[in-house]
Amino acid sequence: MSSANRANQEAIIRLLVGNVPGSEIDDEVFVTNLDPLSGYKVTDVVEGTTSYFGSVNKDGKWYIQRITQTPFAIRYVFGSENYATAWSNRASLIYQIFSEAI
Repeated sequence: MSSANRANQEAIIRLLVGNVPGSEIDDEVFVTNLDPLSGYKVTDVVEGTTSYFGSVNKDGKWYIQRITQTPFAIRYVFGSENYATAWSNRASLIYQIFSEAI
């Protein structure tokens, strides 16, 4: 990942979860004791007018975050298996706000 893309990704993460005390961005993983997604690692990224961030944890559970610019919206879809299939079909998945999706 280029340094410009990494800086953009870090800016988006900070915007989404804020600067949480005791948190850090380490090798593309946002780590915090307060973050329920801290066990997930970003594995795939597609940036554009609609951006997708795919993340997987050590148990194979996953989520994909979709960010649209117009209108600005952040939505999620979660799963427990078949991440590769979900990532391939990410544009057709049903996304929800975080509190409904998790």
